[in-house]
Amino acid sequence: MTPEHRERLFEPFSQGDAQITEHFGGTGLALRSVSVWPRSRGRISVESTLGVGSTFTVIIAIGDLRRVPLIQPAEMTKECLSDVSMREIRLHGRILIVDDRRDIRFLLKRSHWAGADVAEAEDGLLAIEAVNKSIEQGTHFDLILLDMQMPNLNGYQTAATLRQLGYEKPIVALTADAMQGNMNKCLVAGCNDYLSKPINKQDLLEMVSRFLGS
Repeated sequence: MTPEHRERLFEPFSQGDAQITEHFGGTGLALRSVSVWPRSRGRISVESTLGVGSTFTVIIAIGDLRRVPLIQPAEMTKECLSDVSMREIRLHGRILIVDDRRDIRFLLKRSHWAGADVAEAEDGLLAIEAVNKSIEQGTHFDLILLDMQMPNLNGYQTAATLRQLGYEKPIVALTADAMQGNMNKCLVAGCNDYLSKPINKQDLLEMVSRFLGS
C-alpha cells in the first residue's frame, strides 16, 4: 500500500482504493471495527511496502491464562474431520463453480467432491461461455454452484441468461445475503436452491448429493 492508502485504512466507511468498492462492494468498516474493539485491551497496526506486501499486527491483552485449559491442535483436527465425514457421499457428474473470489473457488474446488469432476469460472460472463462450450462439446455440466454477488454479470443475471439459453440442470445459489427476499429472488432468477455464506461443507455436499445422486 502507499502511505496515503495506509492512512485511510482504519477510517470508517473508507476503502484503500475506490476500485475495491466498485468491483467487490463492502462498507469499509471491517478494519475500523477491529481497530476500535480492542482499544482498551490492545491495538492493531500495519506496515506496508507498495508492490511487496503488508504486515498487520494485532496485540490483545488476554489476561491470566494459568487456569485456562489449552486445546491440543491434533485432537481438535481429529474431531473436526470426524464431524465433517458424518457419512460417505459419492457424487457423479460435472460441477461448475462460479465465484469472483479466488479464495472461495480454491476452497470449493478442493472440497471432498467424492468422484465428481469440478471446473471453475471467475464471473458470470465466463460461466456462460463455459456452459456454451460444454454444450458444443457434448460435455454438459450437471450442476452449477453460482455466487450471486459478482462484478460484470451478477448471479441473478447469470442464472436468468443460462435458463434463456436452455440450460436445464440444477443451479445452486451461493449468497451472503441471507434475507428471505433475496432467497426468493434467487429462485425467481432460475436457481433450484440456495446456500448461505459462509458455506458449511457438509450442507454443501448433502445438497449437491441430493441433485446429483449419491
